[in-house]
Order: sequence, then structure tokens, then C-alpha cells
Amino acid sequence: MFAHGTVGLQHAAMAVYNAYCDRVPVYMIAGNIIDSTKRVSATEWSHSVQDAAAMLRDFIKWDDLPASLPHFAESAVRAYKIAMTPPMMPVVLIADGELQENPIPEDAKLRIPSLVLADPPQGDSAGVAEAARLLVAAENPVLVVDRAARTPAGIALLVELAETLQAAVIDQAGRMNFPTRHPLNQTQSRREMIANADVILGLELNDFWGTVHSFRDQMERVSRPITKLAQN
Repeated sequence: MFAHGTVGLQHAAMAVYNAYCDRVPVYMIAGNIIDSTKRVSATEWSHSVQDAAAMLRDFIKWDDLPASLPHFAESAVRAYKIAMTPPMMPVVLIADGELQENPIPEDAKLRIPSLVLADPPQGDSAGVAEAARLLVAAENPVLVVDRAARTPAGIALLVELAETLQAAVIDQAGRMNFPTRHPLNQTQSRREMIANADVILGLELNDFWGTVHSFRDQMERVSRPITKLAQN
């Protein structure tokens, strides 16, 4: 995805934000002229800023402003690796006008680093084993999912887990996580299921606290737990 200076970044901001919310890896390159002495027209002055990525930085995973072609090559590969490592999110490279327009020196020794994608992160082995022990021993386990399934295989694995445990599943619909017609899908009875659960497993929730509490947000915020169990 390419953006034309400041105006391009502003137009793209909502799409980038939506990608951030849904954990979508967007690879974005935007133009800028960081050296004010090189801005030669009114358009270049109005379309350039000191820190072009600042307007997106709160909802992107990583950004960089390469200062040379070797730096750009390294940052370009790194940006792709970071964007594609779960949790996936947008990344931004700011391509300075000098790098875009100046000819490459004849004696330049340029290389593109090899790309080696990172393995997906996983939970601590002891923590996963303890969660499994609690779920197996539970009488009324509940699985709450928001962005748990990243692929069709993830959906199948979640169904297998729920069926093995005979656990109710509450789908918060961050994406397609669990079949809506499956008998263990108890999303419509979420409050009752959570209130009666003795173990609740949250899988990539935006807000676990809000899932297990009822609250009123008026002049004075008041909340109370809706679970019957202590929270760790």
C-alpha cells in the first residue's frame, strides 16, 4: 500500500486503523521529504512533515524512516517480518524523497537481506499445561473467543477443543471463530454461561474484564463481577 505524503496518510488512516483492529498485516510505504532545504515547491512543503508516521503510530505495529538505501533494504525486510508475526498488524515505512529520486551510485554495493519469518508465538508450556488441567477438571468450562481463529484450520481445532471438553463457547465475533449452528455455541446465553462457569478460558479477547463484569458507566462508574469464581 502506497501513500502520497501527509495527505495520503490521512486518507489511509481509517483503513489502517480498521486493519489494526482486525489484526491484518498491511505493508505501507509513504513518501516524505525530511530535509526542509530539499523542498522546492509549495506542494512539497505542505505534503512533508518532521515525523510522517506520527499520525498512525498509535495503531500500527512498527515504523521506520530509512536514511540510506542499505537501511531501506534492511527495514523493508524487517517490516514484512514484523507485520506477518502474530499478532499481525500494519507497519509503515517512510521513503524519503532523496532515496526515491537520487540516482544509485555506480559503485554502490547493495543487497537485500534474506527474509526469515518468525515462528508464531506460543504460550508458556507450564501455563498451557495448567490451563489444560483446570479445563479437564472443570464441571462447567466456558471458552470465550474473540480473534482466536486465524485460519480455517484454527476453526477446526477450536471445534475439536470444545467437543473434547464439552465446553460452551461464547463467540465475541472479532472474526469467524466457531460455527454458529454448532450445539456448543452458547453465544446467545453468554451471561448465564459465564455466571455458572467454574473455569473460563479467554482466547485473544480485547477485554477480558468487560467479559466477566457488569458495569454502568455514568457519572460514577460502578461495576460488579458476574462470575462465581475468583479471578487470577
